[in-house]
Amino acid sequence: MVDVSKPEGIAPVGAADRRPRDPRRDLRHDLEDEEPPTRRHAPRPRETIGDVAFILGVPNDELTPKVSQALMTIMTEFDRQRHELEHLRDHAAYLERQADRHDLLPVYNRRALMREMARIIAHAEKTGMASTLLWLRIDDLEQVRARRGREAAAGVGSQVAEMGKAGLRGADVIGSMGGGDLGIVLALADAAGGEAKAHEVTERIAQRTFAVKGHELRVQPVAGLYELRPGDTPEEALDAAEHDLHRAHHGRESEGDAPGG
Repeated sequence: MVDVSKPEGIAPVGAADRRPRDPRRDLRHDLEDEEPPTRRHAPRPRETIGDVAFILGVPNDELTPKVSQALMTIMTEFDRQRHELEHLRDHAAYLERQADRHDLLPVYNRRALMREMARIIAHAEKTGMASTLLWLRIDDLEQVRARRGREAAAGVGSQVAEMGKAGLRGADVIGSMGGGDLGIVLALADAAGGEAKAHEVTERIAQRTFAVKGHELRVQPVAGLYELRPGDTPEEALDAAEHDLHRAHHGRESEGDAPGG
């Protein structure tokens, strides 16, 4: 049983920066929380005065104490500036990753998800490898919010996101679609592989009991799938996956209305 009544336990995560990404990079590292880079003292100059004098063409007989002191001052300032630039670059990359974080859920926000989906589509066009988009929705999340409050719904949503992340590979991407919906891009998975993963995820969520403010409840997930194709845009892929989501939702409603359902 998962206790989601305490929202302070919901931790956001880091996300990918906007620089070109190696398609083989393990994206699970981007979903780990991180602290901002700390400013450290500048290291001592790595080059010796003799090295600098040689590079600058200063003869040994002209390397007087005053010249040596001047070179040491230049070297120290150069290393300080280099260290400051490295810190600024690290901090800029950190801020970019924070911009990709969802406010509450431990996944990417929608903008970052769309960017990563576009990258995966482009990579698939070059390699011919299949990928599949999975749209995951918790049908009764709004009922949880109405009956138990926003904190309870946020807690359930966070735990569902964690369960959606479980079992994903390093190249897969998970992000928020808004309203508690999740988008999962299954890299290197065709439609059959995506259907198997959707069944696995929805069954795991449907069988989980959540504890919310002293109450036990279960939620009903539904999933839509679309196998990404060369030339697709992220928007077209989302429309197709949402269409399949509605089809699955209506199919489940029909089964529920059937005799004995």
